[in-house]
Amino acid sequence: PLKPSKISQTHPIFDHFFKTFRHFYFEQSLACVSRHKRPTSPFDSNGVYVGEFGLPESEATPAVAFERTTELLNVARKFGCPYAVYWQIYCNERTTASPKSENGYKGFWLVRPDGTRSPICKLFKETVVKP
Repeated sequence: PLKPSKISQTHPIFDHFFKTFRHFYFEQSLACVSRHKRPTSPFDSNGVYVGEFGLPESEATPAVAFERTTELLNVARKFGCPYAVYWQIYCNERTTASPKSENGYKGFWLVRPDGTRSPICKLFKETVVKP
């Protein structure tokens, strides 16, 4: 099997990919993982999922985070990924002073400290597939 370090060297999109998201490279990365994995139940050939992704509001505007998350989800869906797991519902990661962080947290969240929902939370609510 291909080791994660080899994947990162071959497809640097896994490292901070949201800062320079290009869906062509993301599709190539998914295809690389898919080629090197073993088919397992219940997903067989579609057993590649996207895990722990996110773009904090302290590094981008909520609009940019929404746009890139939408792109990622569209590529993952088109590829046939059974899951796409967002990094955090609530963010407890403190950050140094940032003009984009009004409350001192990095901003990996779906629900902000004041209880408001991020645009990404609304995106998931609108696109989640219900059984």
